[in-house]
Amino acid sequence: SRYNQAVGTSIEIRSESANRRTEKGRLEMDTVRGGRGSKAAVLTIVDRVTRLMATTKLQNLSQNAVLKGFARPMVDFPGPVRSVTVDHGKEFSCDQALTKRYRIPVYFCHAYHPNER
Repeated sequence: SRYNQAVGTSIEIRSESANRRTEKGRLEMDTVRGGRGSKAAVLTIVDRVTRLMATTKLQNLSQNAVLKGFARPMVDFPGPVRSVTVDHGKEFSCDQALTKRYRIPVYFCHAYHPNER
């Protein structure tokens, strides 16, 4: 869609330390939707080096819910957060708010295409 092509900073600009998984604090974030008929979701945050994972329940998949959900595990996160990588879900169009609030860059991964290898 047009949204997926235009939003955010590409993963291509991310530092080599993030790509090589040599620096703690480089996070990947995604959401998992609730069961059929449910608006609830879970936000997962994983450190690319240590594989430390935090999860938190979201009321829905809105940008505001993601911002609130991100704040909860960051209170106890060990060490500085250097960057966050997300997919092109609409719930992550709050990337500028995350960058402004936490002073961390947010990168968008490439869309998955099963026919490309």
